[in-house]
Amino acid sequence: MLRKLRCFKGKAVSIVFDGIYYQSTLYVNGGKVGFHAYGYTSFEYDISSYLKYGEDNQITVHVNHTDVSIVQSARVSGVLRVKVETEGDPNLIY
Repeated sequence: MLRKLRCFKGKAVSIVFDGIYYQSTLYVNGGKVGFHAYGYTSFEYDISSYLKYGEDNQITVHVNHTDVSIVQSARVSGVLRVKVETEGDPNLIY
């Protein structure tokens, strides 16, 4: 949950993943932001247009690791470090 982000209105806001194993889909406030089909590779999404400024925002990450043969070879599944950034300020805001 991202709390009221009034001060970030008008700025680009991104969510950055160091990696998700295996297949992931990101939703912000119920809207599908994107799908990432690879394992432990870094990627990011611009979530600016999905945010409700001045309100709480729900972020959901669905991780599909149902292909047992792939997950067993990696021996681990899940989300690595996540951070939310705003343009001009790459510091962690969540």
